[in-house]
Amino acid sequence: MRVLQHQRLDVLESPLNRRVAQYWFELAGECRPAWPDKAALDPLALGQTLSHLCLIDVRPDGGFTYRLVGEWVRALGVRRGQTVEDLENERGSLRICERLRRCVRAGAPYWDRYGYGRPAQEFTKIEALVLPLTALPGSELIDLLLTSGDFCKTETDSALDALEEAGSPRSAGI
Repeated sequence: MRVLQHQRLDVLESPLNRRVAQYWFELAGECRPAWPDKAALDPLALGQTLSHLCLIDVRPDGGFTYRLVGEWVRALGVRRGQTVEDLENERGSLRICERLRRCVRAGAPYWDRYGYGRPAQEFTKIEALVLPLTALPGSELIDLLLTSGDFCKTETDSALDALEEAGSPRSAGI
C-alpha cells in the first residue's frame, strides 16, 4: 500500500478512483485536523462511483465489518454485515485487514493495486483506495473507512517498481 497524496492523484489509473479521491480530499480539507465525517458524504456528488464504494466499520476490537457495499463490490462476493476477517477466511490470504489497519494506524489515505482472481480464472488487478472517516463530526477518531475499487489494465506497476528498485519504498508514497 502507498500513501495517497492529493497532489499526486495522477498515480491512480482508474478515473473512478481519482474522482472518489478528489472528493475525499475536498472534504478532508474542510475539516482538518479532524477527518471527514460520514454525514458529509453526498451520494449525488459521488454519482456513478457509488456501486464501487464500501463503508467499513472499524470495531473497538480492531476488526472490520462491511456496513455498506456497492453493487460492483457485491458482485465480487462481499456482503453487508460480513466481517473482513470472515471474508479473508473464506478466500485465503487476501491481507485486507492488514491494509485497513495500516490506514487506521497511520491516519492517512492509502491506495494499492493487487491481483484478483485465481490461476484457473482470468487474473487481473484491482486498484483500491482506503480513506479514513469518522462517525463523529469534528473527531480525529477513525471509526469508519471509505473504500473504492476498480479493475485496472496495468499489468505491472512499472513506474512504481522503478522507484522501489532505486531505493524508494512503496509504502512511503510518491
